[in-house]
Amino acid sequence: MSQGSSREDDTQSLTASVTDYPMEYGRRYHKYHEGSYLYPNDEQELDRMDMQHHMLKLVNRGRLLFASPQSPKKILDVGTGSGIWPIELASEFPAAEIIGTDLSPVQPNEVPENVHFLVDDVTEDEWLWGPNHFDVIHAGHLSGALPSYKDLLRKVFKHLKPGGSVQCDEFDPKPKCDDGTMPEEDPDKFSEYALQDLMDLHHRAGQASDPPRQFRVAHRLARWMREVGFEDVQERVQKVPVNPWSTDSHLRTIGSWNETNLLEAAAGWSYKPLTILGWSKPEIEVFLVDVRKSIQNRDVHAYLDYYVVTGRKPRSAYEDFLASAFRRFANGQRRYESRVPGPLEARRRLAKRRNTALAGIAGTGPLDDIACLFGRNGREHMKWTTTTEGRKTKGSHFYQLSTPSPSPPPPPPIPTPSAPVYNEGGNVVGDEFEFGRPDIPPEGSDEVSRDQYVRRRLRECRTVESVKKVVRQLDVDLLREPGYSRFIFDHLLSYSRRGEVAVDELVSFLDDPQLNIRGARNYLTAVEYIASRGIRHGKWHPLFDNVVQALELGLVPPEELCAVIEAVAKAVPAKGEKKRQSPDTVTAIYRAMWDAIGRCDIYGHGDLDEGIIDAWLGALWERDVCEALPLAKSMLVAAQELESACCSWATLFITRWLELPRKLRAGAGEVYASDILSSFKPDLATAAVISTTEFLALNKKDLLSRWHDRLLQAQEIPQLVSSKAWLDVRSQRDVTEPNIPLQHQIILRIWALRTLSKGLSDGPLWRKNVRATDVPIRRLFGLYESINKTESSEDLLSSLMQGIHDLGLPANGLLILAVDLKARNALTKSTRRTLTNMETSASNASFANIFASLDAYNATTPHFFSKFEQMTRQIDITSPDFISHGLDLARTGDSRSVWTLIRLLRSHTPLKIALSKSWIPIPDPSEKALVRYYPDPRTSDCPDPHAALEMIHLLAVSLACSRRLSPRRSYSLVHWLYVFLVKHNAPVKPAIARALYHAGVERFRREGLRVSLTQYAYIYDVVEEVEGADVVQALMEPPRIGHRFSGEEEGEGCSEYEEVR
Repeated sequence: MSQGSSREDDTQSLTASVTDYPMEYGRRYHKYHEGSYLYPNDEQELDRMDMQHHMLKLVNRGRLLFASPQSPKKILDVGTGSGIWPIELASEFPAAEIIGTDLSPVQPNEVPENVHFLVDDVTEDEWLWGPNHFDVIHAGHLSGALPSYKDLLRKVFKHLKPGGSVQCDEFDPKPKCDDGTMPEEDPDKFSEYALQDLMDLHHRAGQASDPPRQFRVAHRLARWMREVGFEDVQERVQKVPVNPWSTDSHLRTIGSWNETNLLEAAAGWSYKPLTILGWSKPEIEVFLVDVRKSIQNRDVHAYLDYYVVTGRKPRSAYEDFLASAFRRFANGQRRYESRVPGPLEARRRLAKRRNTALAGIAGTGPLDDIACLFGRNGREHMKWTTTTEGRKTKGSHFYQLSTPSPSPPPPPPIPTPSAPVYNEGGNVVGDEFEFGRPDIPPEGSDEVSRDQYVRRRLRECRTVESVKKVVRQLDVDLLREPGYSRFIFDHLLSYSRRGEVAVDELVSFLDDPQLNIRGARNYLTAVEYIASRGIRHGKWHPLFDNVVQALELGLVPPEELCAVIEAVAKAVPAKGEKKRQSPDTVTAIYRAMWDAIGRCDIYGHGDLDEGIIDAWLGALWERDVCEALPLAKSMLVAAQELESACCSWATLFITRWLELPRKLRAGAGEVYASDILSSFKPDLATAAVISTTEFLALNKKDLLSRWHDRLLQAQEIPQLVSSKAWLDVRSQRDVTEPNIPLQHQIILRIWALRTLSKGLSDGPLWRKNVRATDVPIRRLFGLYESINKTESSEDLLSSLMQGIHDLGLPANGLLILAVDLKARNALTKSTRRTLTNMETSASNASFANIFASLDAYNATTPHFFSKFEQMTRQIDITSPDFISHGLDLARTGDSRSVWTLIRLLRSHTPLKIALSKSWIPIPDPSEKALVRYYPDPRTSDCPDPHAALEMIHLLAVSLACSRRLSPRRSYSLVHWLYVFLVKHNAPVKPAIARALYHAGVERFRREGLRVSLTQYAYIYDVVEEVEGADVVQALMEPPRIGHRFSGEEEGEGCSEYEEVR
């Protein structure tokens, strides 16, 4: 905008022109500076802006202003839109004048008294207000509206008062997804997720417009603020779901709001930008159908990053200079009976001294050398004394000019030593000119001689004041020669050891910035001295307090701080102190140092590099005391930007905390691990959980149960499990154990996620609710299964169970989880109980034991049938040992043991195949066959068919005659063997038919049991089929139907059965 009257005319004429809004595509757009803003300003858009404002209040927990100085008087809202932000802010700052500017006067008329709205364009070179006018300037949601957001920040910087604050609120329009549910974006064609294309087209339209507009700015705001000149820049980033897909109730609510917001905005955001790219309105409408579908797609877990970036304009250089001068003056004060004048008195005396000096040297002619006004080295004009006459004597060096005098000046008189002398720092000094120049080696002598002379003079000093005097007399520049500063302090320490120098002198030396030179490592020397003399001795408290004060003021360089930390760790107990108390003191000292750094405005916790953090945490680790754990937690939280170091140390300190007895753990905090994880960023917290789990599984298996309980206390689990670090198995390795097998890494991650899922508020795990942990667990299982197929011959569940046992993990329902994912059917309680027992390595839940248990076998065989089948295939059922053991078990074993044998036969696939081939006869030697019946050796995978058939018949006979089995059980088992042979197309020999008759008829009659007609008829048919009717007549006499037989009644029964036939 132009200045002066043109600016006023432009402002006055706005009312008549800005309300003539143009209509395009059925939407209303702004008139003032028409075309500079591509989005509508109608009631529909204003309602959407108000809705978005309320949604962002939910995101920010109700907070409108993050950048707020004390009691702001003038606040500006750039691009105010509907004006809702200034209106709601007015109640928070009723004494402030709040102004909102926009291209359109669409804001309400009834507003709080301290709120005003103006039509203005912030892209103009000159604003309506002058520089340094506002206390706070807020800019929000201007993406795609400005040619240069950085240029706007420059103008904001110009119009803010020194110390004023700026706040920018912007969305990063690029959709993001953490769990892989959003399709990949293809730059060469349209995406399956149309919202990605919409945002990409906006970006391209901004580049093609005239002038070009910046669309993606949110992630650059912090950097631009720093480049413009703002300080204390802070960036807050929060995730805003595209729709209510999140399992977190708060994010789900925000997602519902944002879904409506995006659906309302899609059309208004699209017409003009896409028209710039050459699209027609019908093409835009068709495209928006896919956009709206993508916004409402709950299967895609997309979100937008919302940035709130704040910064502060630095105070002016003059104010900084005054503040710095005051700090130097305050730090230079002596502890007791200071003779330093106050600032006003010092200024008055300096002016009086200058005027007196100029009056004394000014003559009737010009000066030969104006430099004489400032004395030797150009600094003597800052040194002055007060004599009884109020000015220096004429013979003083101060009055010697370059013009030769007729006669040499008389020798300077010796002044009174007690006269106070002040230098430019306000400190009491001596006047070397009144004592004469010291006897320094002449020019041309080597440096070694001078160094020896200086050191000899300094060794004569016992106080800080005497040191200052020698330094002035010898003109020693300690800034250029910091070794002298270290020499002086070592010298004073040596006298302090002998009791000839008080600790207050050491403190005074460290307090003096002209003597204690940065880089001389005097603070390190002081700490080493204290550590060697007894760290708890009260005598050294003032000296250590000075070191802590130096840390608070940022006077200790990082490399010296690292050495100080190591020096404190080597501290010895004071004389008479019990050694076991020393660690408590060392930890307390570390705590004081850490807190001092936290209060420092120059070098805070966030500025500590990895070397310092490593050294400090290493020192705490070596102390091995529970008192160090809270301090270690503070360090880990403050240094989480150093991810690799922070992750490894977090693992170690959490492990140490888990090792403590319950009472000591409570002293360090019942939720110690949870506090650390909740303070970390999600990616770092995930890395810490994984690292700790792997470390414990390989080194501290007995602590895994405690770690399981601590994970149940974790906070913000949905954010924790959303990290991509869970799936980054191949590239991520634990810092302490880098050689963990890949499959074991995946099992440990699933175990940790399973534990975290129990801490969610979605109810018991057996409920089929959608959980935040489902996606990473499902993907890890898929990865495990793919690796298992290529690297192992075992099935998924068997391999998983073996891995759980190898790692020694407590039972956590991993097998149940795997079965749920594969079967997707509800499991019975018996199945769940058996699978849980199988996870526990101490429960002896081997497959052999499960196979022997009928309930366990029935519960697990649908899921482990391949494992059972593989196990049984390894048994050679035709070997003499097996046949002998099987027959003995059939004769003498109980029902449970015999059924185990039956399950073995039922699971033995090679046996079934062999039985089907038992019809093939063995060639008779008389046939002189040219080819052997079976040339290869027989194995468990290929048993001899005839030997297998013979084994089945022998078992049937043994079962029929077993005295440990009841007649009914014997009959049912023999009958099962008969059906087994028939089912697999094996020949049935007379032995099994007779065994069936013996068990089902003979034993029933001997035991006095009733044989049902159906059973009797069935047995008769089997015998008749196998051996013929003649054998039936020889073996059976029909019993009476429904009569319990005794030995004498057998004949009557048989005749009655014959009548029935």
